[in-house]
Amino acid sequence: MTHTLKRAVVVSALFGLSLGLPLASAQTVIKIATPETLMPILKTAGYTATVDRTGKSPFLKVENKTDGNDFYIDFLNCNTSSCDGAFANVFYTATDFKTKPDLKVINAWNKEYFSQAYMDDKGNPHLISTYTFVGGFTSANFLDWVQTFYDEINQYNDILDGKGK
Repeated sequence: MTHTLKRAVVVSALFGLSLGLPLASAQTVIKIATPETLMPILKTAGYTATVDRTGKSPFLKVENKTDGNDFYIDFLNCNTSSCDGAFANVFYTATDFKTKPDLKVINAWNKEYFSQAYMDDKGNPHLISTYTFVGGFTSANFLDWVQTFYDEINQYNDILDGKGK
């Protein structure tokens, strides 16, 4: 094994990242979930994340690698060492769209997609997706959840803009 390949295997084992190699360590179960433990995983995947611990619960602002669709990952049930879960979310102002989003569109979305949409009491649309860390998780699974949410943000934007289904 070359030095470069050995180094890639070590990095993969440390972060549980898949390099396309047949390694059991690519699916290493991570037991501690905090914004700080997830930031290197997101960074390796091309995301820029910023931690905010000023409120009751910490969150990450995730800037996407390809366009301006930033979103947030809020952490749930955190203690001094780890958090039990998280939810990714993005929120909009109804006035950002040519036509005001309606509940029929939101309900149709919820029948077809993994993430869930809702409108707040002011008529502003939101999109959320939950993830649990309880029992452990892999970086590959976590990144798949983040990428799925990001993909659905793009589709949700199109639907809210009247360009989607």
